[in-house]
Amino acid sequence: MTLLNGVKVSMGGQDYILPPLTLGTLKKMGNKLNTLAGISGIPNEEQCDVMIDLVYASLTRNYPEITRETLFELLDLGNMQVVFQAVLGVSGIK
Repeated sequence: MTLLNGVKVSMGGQDYILPPLTLGTLKKMGNKLNTLAGISGIPNEEQCDVMIDLVYASLTRNYPEITRETLFELLDLGNMQVVFQAVLGVSGIK
């Protein structure tokens, strides 16, 4: 399988290529993105859900076999910010 271009991140001891989000994902998630404005400190449950949804949408473009449960195990407090910022950056959102 040829991977889409994106940003390489490390999660769970493996490297993954996170491609940009699709316009469909942005349309579907548009209103939820506003919940991320002004995060300071630890994100609340709703903000965590939105971040996970966006990372999952990007990740499954290159790795369709990855489940949400696997993503929950790959993401941790040490890499969440880097991974999320990578998705936003490669998608032109930040």
